[in-house]
Amino acid sequence: MAKKKVSQNQDSHQEPQQEKSASDKEMSNQEKPSETMENPSEKLKSLKSLNDILVKETFERREQVDTLLKSNKNLESEISRFTAENQRLEAEMKLLEDKAMAAEIQHNLTLVSVTEQLNQKQKTLEEQMRKEQEELKGQVKEKLREISKVSNEYSTYRDEARKDLEMKQTEGDRLRSLVKDLEKSNVDAQKEMKRLRLEQDGVVEKNKDLEIRFSNLEREMDDVVREKSLLEQAKKERDVEIKKLQKAVDLLNGDLGRERGVSEGVVRERDLIKKNLDNQVKETESLKSKLLELEKSKLKIQEKLSQVEIERERLMEEKKDREKTLQSLGREKDSIERNLVDSSKLIEGLKREKKEIVTEKEQLEEQRTKQGMKMAELQKEVDQLRVTISALQMNEEDLQAKIAGMGKNYTEALERQEMLKVELGTVIEEKSEKEKSYELLTGEKDSILRKLEEALAELIDQTRKVQEVRAEKAEIEQAKSKLETEFEGLHEELSSLRVSLTTVQESSKGQMETNKQLQSEIRNLKDNLERVTVERNEVQKELDLKKKEEASLRLKVQELDKSIKEAMKDLEQHKNRYGSISVEMKELQRCSKLLIDEKSSLERKLVEAEAGNQSLIAKMKSAEMNSERALLMLKDAVELVCGSEDEYKDGISESEMDKEKLEKEILLFASELEAIRRAFKNKERKMEEMTQQIESLNKSVVDAKKNRNLWTWISSATTIFVAATAAYVAKGR
Repeated sequence: MAKKKVSQNQDSHQEPQQEKSASDKEMSNQEKPSETMENPSEKLKSLKSLNDILVKETFERREQVDTLLKSNKNLESEISRFTAENQRLEAEMKLLEDKAMAAEIQHNLTLVSVTEQLNQKQKTLEEQMRKEQEELKGQVKEKLREISKVSNEYSTYRDEARKDLEMKQTEGDRLRSLVKDLEKSNVDAQKEMKRLRLEQDGVVEKNKDLEIRFSNLEREMDDVVREKSLLEQAKKERDVEIKKLQKAVDLLNGDLGRERGVSEGVVRERDLIKKNLDNQVKETESLKSKLLELEKSKLKIQEKLSQVEIERERLMEEKKDREKTLQSLGREKDSIERNLVDSSKLIEGLKREKKEIVTEKEQLEEQRTKQGMKMAELQKEVDQLRVTISALQMNEEDLQAKIAGMGKNYTEALERQEMLKVELGTVIEEKSEKEKSYELLTGEKDSILRKLEEALAELIDQTRKVQEVRAEKAEIEQAKSKLETEFEGLHEELSSLRVSLTTVQESSKGQMETNKQLQSEIRNLKDNLERVTVERNEVQKELDLKKKEEASLRLKVQELDKSIKEAMKDLEQHKNRYGSISVEMKELQRCSKLLIDEKSSLERKLVEAEAGNQSLIAKMKSAEMNSERALLMLKDAVELVCGSEDEYKDGISESEMDKEKLEKEILLFASELEAIRRAFKNKERKMEEMTQQIESLNKSVVDAKKNRNLWTWISSATTIFVAATAAYVAKGR
């Protein structure tokens, strides 16, 4: 296009030059005819030359008109193309502006809504997290304290139970050893009973006469033996003692006559036996009180067990509450994670929208750069059009000058024609001979006239074309003005677009800053999430540890329940033992009553046996020998009893030391242990009383040796028997 325009401009520049040369030629030609007006041949030549010049000018003007038409068509096509492109660009600009405005509005709305939602969610999440963290920390601290308390209590209770079990095991071992010792002593006593039976058989052979007298006593003693055979634990020893008493009675049958004076000693011994029985009654009462104390301790233990069960239920409820809180926290955490996922999705969508907006901006910028390039090209084309328009204006001025020259030439030609007519009239008048030539000239004139008419028609056409060109020029100027207005509008739109670009850039900068802030907030949220997840994992680990501790505590509680059940069983066994002891005490009371009755019957029989005392003096020596043997046996029994008592005292002292050590740690079973300690102290007191009784018996035996009184020996033997039975019962306990 530019080359065509340049060629057109060159043609347009060449055409006025040609027109100037033609006008110069015409002027020269006009000057020449003016000089040679006189010769008709020269006139014809000048007319021919003028005709040729006019033909050339018309041809040139036709060519110029064709070129102008072509350039006009080209300009129209270019103008239509430019208008179409301008309309397309305007439509694209409008669409881009609408998209940019909609994108900016959506972006601002989404940014505002998202920032508000994120701020609200962040605030609520931070508050919830703080509250939950504080609550969890408080709950964890409380639960740790409770667990530490429970663990301490459980450790103390476990140590106490372990020590109690060890004490019970030691006591069981000691009781087993005592049972073994008693079995051994029982075997020895059975051997001695066999030996005494053999001796008794010898004495019975010697004292057949006395058997008849004491048959009633033997029946009564048999009754006593039958009654004492009901005792389960002391049956064999009682049989041995009864046989010893039978032997003593057999020995006393010969010495009853001389033993009236010893009735006072018997009364004293009876009083001692009564005192012993009273002491035993007191001991039974103390045992009853101990049983009551044990029942009270059992009730306390049951209360403590109920408290432990209540605490266990409370712990289970707390555990359920914790599980509920953990479930609620898990749900809240899931909701928070979902919200975070939604927020991350929103942020990703915003990022995608931002990227799309950025790409659209880049595309807009590219389109704007392209439009700028197009505008520059259009500006260049407009400049070229302006140059062409200026060239056309110059051509138009030249054409107008040429038309004015042609008008002048036409007027001159008319004047010349009139002059030629005048000259021809003169020539016709003067020269008739030259009619042929004149006719030729007239023919030529007619041809010239035709040519002139044609030239005039062509001039009319040219004027019409010039008018059309002028109209086209006006239209071109109008289009030019329109294009200038459109260019001005485009410049204004470009300026507005530049302003909008600056605003968009500023908004993009603000968006970048907001995006940076959002990214920083997202990072903070991620950090908070990671911290919360770490804390959640720690809390989960602590909860797992607590669950393990709770499981261990459950196992420990089950073990405690088992130990408590065993303790209850032991208490029931102790109760059964105390019941059996009470039964034995009743039986001992009954036996003591029987012995008192026997003593009374013996006193009556002593009065009857006074007559036969003298016959028994001879038998005193043998009785003394037997008494010495019995004393040796009693000493052995006393040593055995004392040895068992020393061992028992050592065990008691060790148990007391252990108890004194354990009293500081044991709190739950303190009452029960104190009751057991009192029972051991009462047992020690009883053993001391028994040792005192044995010492008194030894003294009485020594006095009997000194006085050689058989009745005192019998009474001392009975007291020894009672003391031995009491010691055996105490050992059984």
